[in-house]
Amino acid sequence: MQFPAPTVLCVLLAALATAASPLLKFDSRLLISSLTTEKIEAIAPKSATCPPVPQGAVNECRTAGQALVAIDIHFGNWTSIGEGAALLSTMAFESDDFRFNRKKVPGRAVQGTRAMLTAKWVRIYAKYVSSVLGLSSRLGYGNEIDDSNGEAALQAVWADTYSFGAAGWYLLHTSEFNGGCPSETRLQLNNEGWAGFENYVTKCLRRPMDEKRKQKWCMAVMTLKPDNMVMPAECSTKT
Repeated sequence: MQFPAPTVLCVLLAALATAASPLLKFDSRLLISSLTTEKIEAIAPKSATCPPVPQGAVNECRTAGQALVAIDIHFGNWTSIGEGAALLSTMAFESDDFRFNRKKVPGRAVQGTRAMLTAKWVRIYAKYVSSVLGLSSRLGYGNEIDDSNGEAALQAVWADTYSFGAAGWYLLHTSEFNGGCPSETRLQLNNEGWAGFENYVTKCLRRPMDEKRKQKWCMAVMTLKPDNMVMPAECSTKT
């Protein structure tokens, strides 16, 4: 009687163990594993390549690989599926899969970063970044946005390190400002699955929930969750 070679036997046993492992209930609290270019591209499919100059956006488009370098700076071992899916899907949705760093349609003055922050938040983010870097005296923005410093504020956070960090900054650091993201939002993203994301969009971003945002979130969840974890019911394709 011949027995399978040890390597083949190990593969067979691993396959049987995987098949026999029970499916886990969806849990947005679970920390995500390391991000990869393939995962970023799955969430933002257009980021596989960059057109020469999409819609006149000079030096704005970033591929998944380029985006990963910047995103990795802000995503640590502490990022949950709920939080990661919300931030990645929002950046992909708002920037058309990282093709734009400035709002194009409808165009608004100095609205930008990969999260497409409005002028008010661009200015406050620039002030935050400049303060962290010890540049506040040079940039010197006040609390009110105006046309004279709006473009300078956007340029201050134009680089990938800051533009890909804008969504996370807005989630974590704006509750103290009028109209900012409520402080409980992060906890809700971690603990409440779809309800947490819906609250994030409507109460933090102050945007209407629509099917495109939902599809982006579901794709992000599918990409970030373990293979043996079920998808949220809201992402079911059944009618």
